[in-house]
Amino acid sequence: MRLLSILTTLLILTFETATIANSLTLGDAIDAKIDRRQIHRYDLNRLAEQEGGGWSGNGGGSLAQDNIWFLGSDRTVRYCIERAPQYPISRLRLRVMVRKSIDQWLGFLNRYHLGQAQIDRLISLNAPAMTLKFEQEACQETTDLVFLFGVSNQLIDSYRYLQSEDGLGLAIRRSYNHETRWNPGYIWIDSFSTQAEKVHHLLLHELGHVFGLKHDSVFVMGNHIDARLRSDYFDGPYFGRIESEAWPFDLRMNEERILSSSLGIKEHILPFRECDVWSISSQSIPKVLRDTLHLQPQSCYKITLRKTDRQDQLHSFKLAFINQTSNKRLEFSGSFTDTKVETGHPGPGVYSHWAASSAAKAFEGDVWAYVPFTKGLQQRRKNGCFIVSTQQCIPASINFSRGLSLDMFDGKSQWWSLNTPELRLLEAKKQAPF
Repeated sequence: MRLLSILTTLLILTFETATIANSLTLGDAIDAKIDRRQIHRYDLNRLAEQEGGGWSGNGGGSLAQDNIWFLGSDRTVRYCIERAPQYPISRLRLRVMVRKSIDQWLGFLNRYHLGQAQIDRLISLNAPAMTLKFEQEACQETTDLVFLFGVSNQLIDSYRYLQSEDGLGLAIRRSYNHETRWNPGYIWIDSFSTQAEKVHHLLLHELGHVFGLKHDSVFVMGNHIDARLRSDYFDGPYFGRIESEAWPFDLRMNEERILSSSLGIKEHILPFRECDVWSISSQSIPKVLRDTLHLQPQSCYKITLRKTDRQDQLHSFKLAFINQTSNKRLEFSGSFTDTKVETGHPGPGVYSHWAASSAAKAFEGDVWAYVPFTKGLQQRRKNGCFIVSTQQCIPASINFSRGLSLDMFDGKSQWWSLNTPELRLLEAKKQAPF
């Protein structure tokens, strides 16, 4: 009898919660003081769709949530800044910070030729490119992008209320217009710190969503940004960069990446910190592997990786160990092939209504699909080996998951991994992920 009563109660609660989620708007949910975890668990997406869909930033609503907000190379995004009187950073400094962050992203987009890329066959807007013109104006109802520092509004309050966790920042648009592909919205930054470099870093992250960058696509878009900003492990040089030494957006030909960097992590946090921020101690490398590579004990080495060639699925790399004291460079060449495991496309793109091409025989008429602006990113694990001598090749794997990582086999029984500073810190401190 008791079991029947419990089951009946659960059925009623489930029905009531589903009814609430199907019928309420965002404002109604707050007015009714509904438990936000209950709403989030059942139908936050449907609530988003009732408000127009297309939320972006810290979670939310639809397949279009990571879409680029503004398309059209002949257009201009008008933006403005609102600051709460008690916000710990001055209005003038915030104005400079916003402009600097926009320019950083424009430089990044041009660096990877994303600013000039076009998507063909979008219905109602032929071959659009990203909008790269931004001009500041006084805030008004028609402003395209509003930066809110310590200031909120009903839309942001509603979204935060319905989330299971409170974030420090948010990029949010009310809807995604698949006709105009012009989607005004807000970037909200909480009054969480007096350190301008941390505010700048969070601003860069949220602005990345406006350009269609997904979480974990590049250093500043790391999924656990709130934990980094709240942590005591990082200092000034860590923040304010779109890419880091070991976490670029892509591996470009002949561009040397520093795998051993710990720039911005405070001293004494990581083990073997007698080395500078660019190097690691050879003592952290297994002895068998250290001897095979002819590395000196009790020394510090900067470790770099450079892609030198590609032919079809065969990739050539140079791995270098540079002695911090003598500057002597030991370099090893290696050949690697892609695995078949895809890690997902991290670049910006558009999920929208497409006109079917003549080559798309499987489709009749129009289709809905996600199409990226970027092609050929090297985001797959690569397996191969580095040549030590004419008779010896060290098995290795190069991975690109939340930054570059290198795994090398010592030839006997042990693998050695060199990860990004965040993952090394996680392993050393056994803390929540960053």
